[in-house]
Amino acid sequence: MIINLFDLEKKFPEKISEAIASYYGSGARDEITLERNKSIYSKYELLPKLLRDVSKVSTSCDILGLEIDHPILIAPMAMQAMAHPDGEIATAKAAKKSNTIMTLATSSNKSIEEVSAHHNKLFFQLYFAKDRTITEEMLARCNKKKL
Repeated sequence: MIINLFDLEKKFPEKISEAIASYYGSGARDEITLERNKSIYSKYELLPKLLRDVSKVSTSCDILGLEIDHPILIAPMAMQAMAHPDGEIATAKAAKKSNTIMTLATSSNKSIEEVSAHHNKLFFQLYFAKDRTITEEMLARCNKKKL
């Protein structure tokens, strides 16, 4: 049974290679930010509020002019096709179904055009390339798709 992300990680070996699981479980460079995030988030616990009327609660919100059903966005995740052939397209479809925002990673397996054909509530994570024209081309493609 999967109750949290730690349980999900235990299932990785059933679906993907150890190398790919290691890639997804790692952080950038020296992993200082990854460790700080783990440390900070471990201090918080979500506690359910029992016996409360939630029949009229709305979690919908507006993020930069995009109406979404809840304040949960999908963070950029690189190289998703390593785990599944549909990669970022599957994530875009799930984001659309959940009516939330997906952030497309610069290092995606699928193009801006491919992903934006499946969902229009997209942000784009931009890493600047050494060659400025590459960065400018990515920005132009995002602008064309209104990301």
